Amino acid sequence: MGWVINNGFPVDEIILVNKLADKIPIIKEINPTLVIDDCMYNWQELEPKLATDFITEVNKMGVDLVVFSGSWSEVIGNYL
Repeated sequence: MGWVINNGFPVDEIILVNKLADKIPIIKEINPTLVIDDCMYNWQELEPKLATDFITEVNKMGVDLVVFSGSWSEVIGNYL
């Protein structure tokens, strides 16, 4: 989290969950302005897959979602 703060990202909190589906009720509850997530699952099998259901659900909520691809400069360029 230090890198995020040191680079000027306004952060209220970072929430960790056990599985991707656990994020949906949290997002609904806190109604954030922006969610940054890799939107991947199946990491334990070393074959990550795009979580299209998760992306669709977040988009339905009207929350701005950044599917993080590993490039913070892309995020910075679009949001700071």
